[in-house]
Amino acid sequence: MELVQLIKRCLSDPELLVVSDISQSMDNREIAKQVSNNSKPIKYHSSRIKSKIEIFGPSKLFRFALRLQNKAF
Repeated sequence: MELVQLIKRCLSDPELLVVSDISQSMDNREIAKQVSNNSKPIKYHSSRIKSKIEIFGPSKLFRFALRLQNKAF
């Protein structure tokens, strides 16, 4: 199975939306404004994404999101 498909199966829909927004250089506050004006769920989803794909730090999450964006979204 292709890596992008595996990642999509492993991440929830809200997590995939957060990845997509991160790939557009949006920070937690900007993403929260689009969704609920509450950054806590966005921080939670970001944390879960990093945990599931075993990456650490916001810059690595951004690079991951860009790579995934170029292949999938």
